[in-house]
Amino acid sequence: MVRGLETEKEETPARDFRIISAHHIGEGSLRGKALTNIDAIRTLKLIETENRDATEAEKSILVRYAGWGAMPGAFRPYPPQEWQSVANQLRER
Repeated sequence: MVRGLETEKEETPARDFRIISAHHIGEGSLRGKALTNIDAIRTLKLIETENRDATEAEKSILVRYAGWGAMPGAFRPYPPQEWQSVANQLRER
């Protein structure tokens, strides 16, 4: 043992995340993906507010974020009826 050096390694949370079929990446309707995106945004805001790393459960939510390119209905000034609830949730944030 060398004096002045700690022999125990500090434990840091694992940052790697392995995507598995149970995460259902890319599955579901566009509306379902939009709602999943909203969940991911809310989860990320919580993690950032608490200034911490994501838990494994939170990583499972974050990994399902799909982007918004295929969902323009959610951003229209007067969204179609099937997108109104999603559009309202987006405006709340």
